[in-house]
Amino acid sequence: MDKYVDAKALYSYFKWSGKKHLLITGDLGSGKTTLINALVNIISDGLNEYDDTSESNKSELSESLKDYNVTCNDMHSHNIIYDRLISAKQDDNYVVINSDRLNMLQNNCKDSYKSDFSINSGDNINIIGMINPHSDKSKERMTIVKEGFYNVAIPAVNNYINAVRQADFTLPDRYYMIVDELGYIESSCEDYQKYFNNMLDEDNSCVIATLRKKHTEFLDSLMSRDDALIIDIDKPFADIACIIMASGKSRRFGTNKLLEPFKLEQFKHTTLIENAVDITKASPVEYIYVVTNNQDVADVVYNRISTGMYNCRYIDGSDNLNNKYNNHYSNLNNNLNNCNCNNCYNNSGNDKCNNDYNSLRGDKYIDDYSNNYSNYDYMKVILHNKELRNDVINVGLSHISSNADNIAGVMFMQSDQPLITRSSMQLMCFIFTHCKDKICRLSYDDTVASPVIFPNKYIDELKKLPPHKGGGYVINNHPDEVILVPAYSKVELLDIDTNEDMQIIKKIISEQDD
Repeated sequence: MDKYVDAKALYSYFKWSGKKHLLITGDLGSGKTTLINALVNIISDGLNEYDDTSESNKSELSESLKDYNVTCNDMHSHNIIYDRLISAKQDDNYVVINSDRLNMLQNNCKDSYKSDFSINSGDNINIIGMINPHSDKSKERMTIVKEGFYNVAIPAVNNYINAVRQADFTLPDRYYMIVDELGYIESSCEDYQKYFNNMLDEDNSCVIATLRKKHTEFLDSLMSRDDALIIDIDKPFADIACIIMASGKSRRFGTNKLLEPFKLEQFKHTTLIENAVDITKASPVEYIYVVTNNQDVADVVYNRISTGMYNCRYIDGSDNLNNKYNNHYSNLNNNLNNCNCNNCYNNSGNDKCNNDYNSLRGDKYIDDYSNNYSNYDYMKVILHNKELRNDVINVGLSHISSNADNIAGVMFMQSDQPLITRSSMQLMCFIFTHCKDKICRLSYDDTVASPVIFPNKYIDELKKLPPHKGGGYVINNHPDEVILVPAYSKVELLDIDTNEDMQIIKKIISEQDD
């Protein structure tokens, strides 16, 4: 449900895409500047996303994605931010543009700095736009000031072009030009557009830029470039439903491991099942279905939903959302407490209300709960009594049927992998969005694991699995259709089957916290 783009995952996806440039668009206030600043920090810090990833895993990924222009050739490259060209409002009356490199040159040369393009305009050499406060607010209120483009923007772009022409690219280095943002003003200066397009066309150039979501000839031409990865921050991912598998018997663990208290710093003190839901909520999925055969597991998740701890603000956004949850939960408890059947919480009497109970508890109860909120059906808890894995999968898929036409794929997530990161989850979703007809599976070296995303074309096949079989049966039937997406760390694939596994993972977390 969290559509906030993870910069680490996006940077990895961009490098894999094989594209020269990364262009980020989105509505006003969508977080474009925040995202591009996070990308700058990643590049500046010299982040090698896969320091733990072996050569075999990288070559395996490259082989898997070779038909999709996704490569890992520069996974350990040394990247340089050559310049940042940033435009921003000043005093609500002006838009100014600044170049980090030109500012540095000016400071080093004091008053002697002057580019070949400079126009003498006094102290306001970097103003590119003026805002008319009296103009019609329904129309563009900005007036272009070309001097700023000739004094700052064009010289900065030209310096970058010269730099990449002269750079020694015998190593897999990238010289990045960061631009935030391109909009109406830039679309009004033809000379700047010419230099900007020349920069994009330069062989060794690499531009990361934000674009205002607006139709102009210049912006539309940028959005249509084949050598650019376009990310619409308002809709960066395909629509994916997630089924959280929570029906294991925990025989080797001794007790129900999903109810075992588990400490993760980012999620505080929760159980494994709550961790699984939290991790899934931090990934960009449209619908979440928790499928379990255990009443206590269903209650744990349901109680957190009911008390607003799993709220739906991304869908509704109303301030009284928690009250809606709490009122419904209170009414439900009152109905149950006034009931005299053996199955209700008070366990006080006969079974005369058994039909009412069945409408409130069990599979139908959970489903009816979600449907009480027409806008809140993104998460459902499904309680079932199935034994076989194929039947459990079918239970989850049956509840997706109503949304099957609206989703591109289904993710299957296990409940006992607490170290999976948001970055790996988003990277899987990015790769799936890139190749919607392929099965995407998390991996590390020769180890494959959950989660797995299946395109919706495999839903019918998943519904007809042989007894005792799971998603692996479909994967084995279509080995050429599988993309292995490497996790950022080997520990993300660790699952918990025994108490010893639990202690190992807790030790890993403790060492990371230290």
